[in-house]
Amino acid sequence: MEKFTCLAFANKADDQIKKAKELLDTSTQKKEMAEVYCVLSMINRARVFMNPATYGREYGPKASQYLKMAQAADPSNPRVLYLDGWEKFATPKAWGGDKVKAKEILQQSKQKLDENSSTSVQPHWGRKEVEELLGQLK
Repeated sequence: MEKFTCLAFANKADDQIKKAKELLDTSTQKKEMAEVYCVLSMINRARVFMNPATYGREYGPKASQYLKMAQAADPSNPRVLYLDGWEKFATPKAWGGDKVKAKEILQQSKQKLDENSSTSVQPHWGRKEVEELLGQLK
C-alpha cells in the first residue's frame, strides 16, 4: 500500500474518531474516552511509522500524549498496555524503544485481556495483536 493511501486512511480515521468523541460525555464516560484516546494514539503512531523523519516530531509526542490520556481515563484498559508495549517494541532503542520492557508490558496486557474475556458489546480488541508481538519477542 502506498504511503499516500495510508496517510489518507489515517486522516479519515482521525475525522471519524473525532466525531465519536463529540458524542461522549467526557466527564462521565471515562472508559469510552479511554478507547477513543487509544484510537487517537494509534492514528498518530501510524503517521510516525509511515515516515518517521517527516512525521516523527509532530505525531510521536501526540501519540504518547493520547496514550497517557487513555491511561488516566481508564487505568484498567488492556489496550492502553498493548499500545504502550507496541510503541516500545517498534521504536528504535535510540529513541526510547525497549524490547524487554515491551515484553513485560505486553504480558500485562495479555493477562488483562484474558481476565476480561467479555462477549458483550464492550471493546475487546487487542488480543490477537498482543499475541503476535509476544510471538516476535520470544
